[in-house]
Amino acid sequence: MSGRKVTCGVTDYVESLGEALHERQDVVFDITRLEPSSPLAFVGALVGHLRAGGIVQFNLPIEGWGNSLLPGVALFLARLLTRRGKIVLTVHEWKSLNRLRFLSQLPDLWAADKVVLVSREQWEAFRESKSPPKRLRESAALIPIGANIKGEAFTLPARPATHEGPIIGYFGVLYASKQPELMLRTLAALKAREPNASLIICGDFLPDKPQDRTAFFALAEELGITSNIDFRGRIEASGDVLAALAEADAHLLLFSDGASARRSSLLTCLQLDRPVVTTAPLRADEFADWPDIGRQIAEGSIATVAVDADPQDIAEVLVTTLGARPRRDPIDSVSIWRRIGDDHARLYRQLQA
Repeated sequence: MSGRKVTCGVTDYVESLGEALHERQDVVFDITRLEPSSPLAFVGALVGHLRAGGIVQFNLPIEGWGNSLLPGVALFLARLLTRRGKIVLTVHEWKSLNRLRFLSQLPDLWAADKVVLVSREQWEAFRESKSPPKRLRESAALIPIGANIKGEAFTLPARPATHEGPIIGYFGVLYASKQPELMLRTLAALKAREPNASLIICGDFLPDKPQDRTAFFALAEELGITSNIDFRGRIEASGDVLAALAEADAHLLLFSDGASARRSSLLTCLQLDRPVVTTAPLRADEFADWPDIGRQIAEGSIATVAVDADPQDIAEVLVTTLGARPRRDPIDSVSIWRRIGDDHARLYRQLQA
């Protein structure tokens, strides 16, 4: 994982997976960070673990490294130096991956013994792709992720009683596939109905794209909603994240590729009992592995909009959802991560056998 301090869901996932496997007696799971100042030391650590007969699990993409080639050749270089051990490559995004980032991680792909995808949509796209070796496409595993921010020991605070209008919450990194511009235009449409409507943003922009932040606040100013935005930025403590999100009456997550099991930001919000409005999954069976989520989508307690819905339509769904469903059933993050740990332990046993 990246040694840089960045806003990166993949980095958070690695730490959460380590926690899920920490108490298992049949698995010893250590995290090695890819440090910018000593990349060769990182490759050396991989080689040492492989030569000892261990399993190296690598996660891509690494947001903190952008389109750098280093993460995409680390496993490849390690494999050139030893044929021992096994390599697992967990790919969090495949179908909609940036072209340069896609090319940069191909060497690692060829070095892998097993590839894991984290959502059905991405898993199917990988299996149908022509670029991965056939052996990897046919054996690709599907192990969905869980919420990186976990609230199993958290007591939700009450919504602030002094706020007059609806409060909408957002959690996650702000970049193109989260459609931050559409979120702002939706807030403007909601404000036309509810002048005191506000948006709490728990998350930040990627540090290597300051122009995105500038454009975001310029649009907010143009739409006349700057005073309706409570920008909290990245919040480090899990309890503080959930406390901030619990201030909202509903959560809004607009994914350009539809809601999917790879979106930890969605899973984080679903741990709370607030209504959620999100884009409809592109696959009917996207949440087949988490039937409780699929059921709530089917029943409407998780409200969905079309991927190409306009701001007025989304605002209408928000108003309807807030009026009809003030609460929904939280998902069980503990059981989800327990299953993820079990699935990984099983995968490791199969590779060692």
